[in-house]
Amino acid sequence: MDVRNSAGSAGMVRLRAGIAVLGCTAMLLAGCGGTSDGGAVDGSGASTASPVVRGDVASDDAAPKISASATGAGQIEVTWQQANVVSSAKRLVGYEVQVASGVNGPWSAAGSGCAKASTKSSISTSCTATGLADGTYSFRVAALKSNVATGAETTGEFSAGSPAVSLQSLAAPGAPATPSVAAGNTKVTVTVAAGAGGAPTSFTVTASSSSSASAGT
Repeated sequence: MDVRNSAGSAGMVRLRAGIAVLGCTAMLLAGCGGTSDGGAVDGSGASTASPVVRGDVASDDAAPKISASATGAGQIEVTWQQANVVSSAKRLVGYEVQVASGVNGPWSAAGSGCAKASTKSSISTSCTATGLADGTYSFRVAALKSNVATGAETTGEFSAGSPAVSLQSLAAPGAPATPSVAAGNTKVTVTVAAGAGGAPTSFTVTASSSSSASAGT
């Protein structure tokens, strides 16, 4: 038995295994086909590493991120990221938006400007929900994709609910009560009380004079 040859062969196997581990570890972020530990080594010294699944490539069903903000009386603008399309067998055709009174649902079809009839055939990444009553709203969105070969449409994964947006309309203030007037030295003090309805933020006072008016009235 040649001890030197046996020892040399064993050393060569270990050397090849070490090179495989170092090479695969260095290329891991570039999508190397192996785990970071290099996997097993067969009798010839070759690596038999298992496949690496790269986490920096989104899948076709990845849900877009969504946000919402109040933009006027009874309306909320909803925006989201464009959906990802990885497979050449699919194409993006539109979106479906749902609404709830909280981020956890229950969910129902959005109405007004965000209804599916408006968003299902548009790749626009925003819509404005209008005609909303006072309350709290959260929205979520999913991409609608069509199979290029068959035309069959599928709905992707829905996003998480957007942060809740609250709407609270301000009632129009009513006519103020008749003001009281106090004459002073070169000035007049006018006191105004709010009338029925919403609370006013300011008043506009208009003065007029009459040549027939008596002083001090």
